[in-house]
Amino acid sequence: MLSIWLALAIHASIDPAPGVRGRPSEPQITLTLRARSLKSALEELSKVSGTKLEVSANMESEPLIVHVKDVPLDLLREKIAHATHADWEKTDKGYLLKRSKERMAQLKAEFTAQRLRWIQEAQQKLRRELESERAYSVTEATAGWARLQGIINDVGADYDTKLWERGLALQTQTPPGRLARRIAANLDPVALVQVDVGRRVVFASNPTKTQRPLPLKLEPLMAEYEKECRAWLEAAPQGERAPVPNLEASLNRIWSSGPGKALQLRKVIAVLESGRGGSDTLSVNIVDTEGSYLSRVRVLLSPSPWLPMNSTTSDEDPLTVGAVTREALRRIRWANASPTDPPLPPPSEALKNIQKRPDQHDPCLFVDEVLLEYAQRLDANLVASPSDAAAMIAVARFGGDTVTPSVLRTFLSQRAANTSLEESQGWLVIRTASGYFGILSRINRQQTARLAAEIAQGEMTLVDSLARLAATPGMEGSEFSACVEFLAIVDVGILRGFGFPASFESLRLHGSLSPKQKQVLLAGESIPFRLLDPNVRSAVEDVVFQSDISIETPGSLYDPEGSPEPWNTIATEVTEVCPNGLPSDGSLRLDVTTKEIVEVQARSRLTQNVSRFMMEPQQLANVRLGMLHPDTFGNYFGGHEVLAFVIGSDQEWTYAMQLTDRSVMKTSLVSQHREPRGYPRYEDLPAALRDKVEAIVRRRLQAAGIVPPS
Repeated sequence: MLSIWLALAIHASIDPAPGVRGRPSEPQITLTLRARSLKSALEELSKVSGTKLEVSANMESEPLIVHVKDVPLDLLREKIAHATHADWEKTDKGYLLKRSKERMAQLKAEFTAQRLRWIQEAQQKLRRELESERAYSVTEATAGWARLQGIINDVGADYDTKLWERGLALQTQTPPGRLARRIAANLDPVALVQVDVGRRVVFASNPTKTQRPLPLKLEPLMAEYEKECRAWLEAAPQGERAPVPNLEASLNRIWSSGPGKALQLRKVIAVLESGRGGSDTLSVNIVDTEGSYLSRVRVLLSPSPWLPMNSTTSDEDPLTVGAVTREALRRIRWANASPTDPPLPPPSEALKNIQKRPDQHDPCLFVDEVLLEYAQRLDANLVASPSDAAAMIAVARFGGDTVTPSVLRTFLSQRAANTSLEESQGWLVIRTASGYFGILSRINRQQTARLAAEIAQGEMTLVDSLARLAATPGMEGSEFSACVEFLAIVDVGILRGFGFPASFESLRLHGSLSPKQKQVLLAGESIPFRLLDPNVRSAVEDVVFQSDISIETPGSLYDPEGSPEPWNTIATEVTEVCPNGLPSDGSLRLDVTTKEIVEVQARSRLTQNVSRFMMEPQQLANVRLGMLHPDTFGNYFGGHEVLAFVIGSDQEWTYAMQLTDRSVMKTSLVSQHREPRGYPRYEDLPAALRDKVEAIVRRRLQAAGIVPPS
């Protein structure tokens, strides 16, 4: 008997009571926190738990949503670390939450592997399409020429959308188009996935210093191309073929190429643009000996970021969409409202607080009511740190005042939402997915609050405020877009009637220049690239090499005597114009112009959609002529009912980057100013503006032999 009691005593000394699991009793946490900053949330959790919990400075503003009941503190800390991609570090006071290099590296590896799978799947699909096509022969080539002749016969004054689509489909079936598709299908996917997210990289068959080698063996593909070219040329119509006005450029080049040098290649250029949301797009360009494009094939190497949102069942009760979210939805819808609709009331204090208070203003407040109710229905504990994109998209995609659980689950599983939804063992954990770029594109709360104050106080123009935000050190394009879109929900005037002024790269350049540099440029002087400080030079490089603006050049880069359209030459690829990077002998200049603008607000008679047309007096005169004499001038505006005219002006800042003696890149920022009032009828416009328009109308009528109205 003594041995039994001794054994029980020993067992009790090494095996705690059930539920203790070998460690001292922990506090059981019951807590609900709406979306707030990590700093604020951990301060509240510290009070509840009695344990000091802190967060590193670079994570203070990130969002956290918590709804737990009787959960051990250590387990809750573990879930918070998982949702925020962080680790807890023991300190003298308690615990510090810090970004985990290991978790971030793992997320980047996971996302890279996912991108690789997407690229491989897209290439496999392209290879299957190529394999399913019949072997290329003179018969196939003859049919191709017939299709091209049919397009040419239908080309009139305008190369309309249907003709463009027919030409695009035909282009992929010509020998250059088939070569471009084979190249896209066979490029090394590992080399493609190494391109950083949000960057643009150019691969080429004979690369310059600003290009990378084409990652594939081109010789076998060229042998196939040459065989197809022989069939194509054998089937070609006899005689000279002059260029056709309004025909798509690469088809025109193929049509008008003469015997002997037709379809001879100089270079293959493949441009990979990796979107900040993980969307990789590849453009393969086949260039002839004169520097013109024979084919330009564009391939999406990743699936659409959007999944169907109609995955709902009729027996589901909708989740609650909170008052703040409903207000945000109304304000978004009002941005496209009719001028005759009631004016939008000022934002509520709750909505303004979301924008103004860095400790509380997280855009995840737009979805936290829905997430909390979703967790309650599942009877699950919730820890969420969804990306800002998730909150922004939620407001846009819910579309109404209700959302069902299945729609929410589908939404949170979308790649576009940049979130990861994990449901297991009584837990619902929502974290930023796709790793590093999702976290790095968080809204900069402090900078957004500063921008809001500048706009409210009117101390700076909107363009200057946006440019200052874009030039914030470390600001990325996706983060910038999120800041502006979020602020526009509170102050819809940022985007309504104003339009987005320019690309992020152009705004960053505008905001990087010092007042002294702008004075020099406004005085009409140029600034050589070599005199720019590193920050401005970096901004110029991004405008030149990372934006999608075109280059002005008088003719073909390789044939100075020729003069094809500028957008038809290889000179539109900046890495050909600047083979060694930004040229030291290049320069930056600035042109500023102000135009009188009339915003015509009109409703389509067919769709009932309201649109806004920005017109100068000359364009407004064209509309007036169409209304007065539609048979002579064509009433292109006849399908719309004019609702109002709004007078204003556009001030356009155009930065021109002189790259060579013959090549210039230009990017513009537009600052629009509109009167607060609208004029319901043309006759109500101010007399000075009407007189200007009517003078143009009279001249046009007299030139057409029509007596102007008195």
